[in-house]
Amino acid sequence: MSNTLVRLSTQDEKSVFDGDLYEDLVIPAKASVALQNLTILQAEENLIVDNTNDEIEFEIYQGKPLTATLTTATYTKTNLNDLLDDINAKMNGVIANTDGLPVTNTNYEPLFRKYNGSEYNMNISKTGKVQLQYVKTPRLAPVLSLPYIVGKNIDITSAGTMKRDGGTQGDDDSYVYSTKPFVMGAGSIICTIDDLLAGAGIDIIMGLSTENPDITPGVYDESLIKIGLNMKSLNEQMIGIINGVATPLVEPVANTPIITRNKFTYTFELFNGILHLGMYNTNSNPSGTARFKLETQYTYGEELYPIIMMRKTDIVSNTDVVLKKVFWMTSQFYSTSFNDTLNSPVYNEGNITARVPTNNSDQTDMSVKFSGTSLSEYLGFTNSVYNLPAIDNTFNLVASVPNESIFLPQSVVVELMSIPLKSYDTDTHSRKSILAVIPNLSQKQNKVIYEAPYPLYIALNNDKDLLIRNIKARLLNDDLSEMALDGIANMTLLFK
Repeated sequence: MSNTLVRLSTQDEKSVFDGDLYEDLVIPAKASVALQNLTILQAEENLIVDNTNDEIEFEIYQGKPLTATLTTATYTKTNLNDLLDDINAKMNGVIANTDGLPVTNTNYEPLFRKYNGSEYNMNISKTGKVQLQYVKTPRLAPVLSLPYIVGKNIDITSAGTMKRDGGTQGDDDSYVYSTKPFVMGAGSIICTIDDLLAGAGIDIIMGLSTENPDITPGVYDESLIKIGLNMKSLNEQMIGIINGVATPLVEPVANTPIITRNKFTYTFELFNGILHLGMYNTNSNPSGTARFKLETQYTYGEELYPIIMMRKTDIVSNTDVVLKKVFWMTSQFYSTSFNDTLNSPVYNEGNITARVPTNNSDQTDMSVKFSGTSLSEYLGFTNSVYNLPAIDNTFNLVASVPNESIFLPQSVVVELMSIPLKSYDTDTHSRKSILAVIPNLSQKQNKVIYEAPYPLYIALNNDKDLLIRNIKARLLNDDLSEMALDGIANMTLLFK
């Protein structure tokens, strides 16, 4: 038999090729066949997020459920990352500021405890599987956060004390900041100002920067601060900063200027999707009522960097202004690896009497529950409910299968259904008419294209001539499951 070419085409969604001929195709005994080429358009799996599947309920602590409600939208492989971003934004955006305990005194600030430092991140692993990761970041002194901290002319101790150390008096060259963003779920920064002199000409800026402060500190100003404070010397009016706009602070009732005092405690907090800034009078108001509270909306994914600067300094001694109990959090998802957690002791506020946020380091079992199976299955999870322990304040939930809406299968199996071949399969432990396994797929304009450089002929299992008027074949995923197609698919077979 001379070489005979047969072209098959199909529009079957389950990738079955079923071709009829109007005259006999004679295949002699002991012939062979090869796949010359294959062109397919793989169907895009889509997910419609609506009120049947738009909730993810999760617990960081048992019995304290939080619910993230996703945006109504349709997702395919072209915008899968938008779905992951939405899940991250909504899960992190509802992480609460309390542990669910009632607050009996309405003058008290919320108890920011067990959730402090919590952050979720859903992403795609190197194996093509969706994974939901969780980290609970401890609150550390900046000196313990190296190498993510840059400082100049600042002496920082592990106890969280910070003061000028060197530099020319009157310069702008005294600062400390993080090169890694602030935690994006629920986090806090805390410090106390002490030993500040009246008339010292100090200009202290502290807050969260919208840009990585790896720039010349001398040109850094309030326009880059998302939320923060500008404090002059003792007894001068404090300046609040929201979205780069500086506004003098006044008492909410008396409408009198809020002036800088020693031993006041300042907190920058992110929870419930809102950035909060509060000042606590730790001497005269131990109940914890904030002297003021500034707030601004936070958009998940916005990278904000902790920064403290002392500029235009006319102080005589490096002890004329001291920041004490300076502790902050940075996102662990920006470490060199996910497991690069900071296992330093959690900061204890010690003798601070104000009811400022604390960081509870208790361990707990955690849970994630997807409403509706369509969302979890689309992401590649075989279950819609997961319960798992948090080890070292982290966990990593990995989907069972790759998400096929964005990743091609590792290989395509071509099976002839109407012609017996001398081929075998170890998964099924039997003879199976596999014509080809295509391992290296190329994709052009959303089409999978395969062209055999040298056709590999497989022997037919026929001792006598065959007369056929129908050829049937199908495509399978690498696990021999059905492959979904969209549009027209073509393959060319060579018989000899």
